[in-house]
Amino acid sequence: MDEGRIGVRIEVILLRTDAAGQLGFRVIRAPLGSDHPDRCARRLAGLPAAGPALLHSTSWRYDQGGAVVLSYVAAPEVRPELPARPLPDVVIALSAAPDRPAPVRIGVRNVAAHGVRHLAMLMRTDPVVRAGLLAFPPLAAAVWRAEPALSGQLTMPAAGPSGGPSGLDLALDDLPPTGRPRRTWPSRTWPGRIWAN
Repeated sequence: MDEGRIGVRIEVILLRTDAAGQLGFRVIRAPLGSDHPDRCARRLAGLPAAGPALLHSTSWRYDQGGAVVLSYVAAPEVRPELPARPLPDVVIALSAAPDRPAPVRIGVRNVAAHGVRHLAMLMRTDPVVRAGLLAFPPLAAAVWRAEPALSGQLTMPAAGPSGGPSGLDLALDDLPPTGRPRRTWPSRTWPGRIWAN
């Protein structure tokens, strides 16, 4: 086994929308092994050999088990009969201190939210990703409505009685956020001539 790949796992977040157009996701994980990360992610997602598909690497993290996890978002969801987790709000994990960049805890919902925000930014800046998403109109519309951002680009919510939420509060994906970030991108309507950037 290649020593450089020990402890590397691939995580694929398969995006979909429900009948109301709300985002949902399902996660698949596997060790990388000796394959290229993109090929491993494509295989895990079960993406078709021909026809429209989207696969994009969005982040990496070190997990407490000692593995480096490479995260991808993918569409279409080829197993829509399997349960999906709803993603009604974007919950971003933040670090607790400026000299400790890794958040205290990163839940899969945080990773999915980051991936959606990343795709929302790329829909406005990358014609290849835009075309990939437009192959799935309900998903493209849901991603377009998300707040687009690069990694770490976040406007902090208003400070609470204690001076604001801690990094731990914002990292926990099973607790409601203590405030909502302000939109930093101009609001645009869907559909219409939104692609002429």
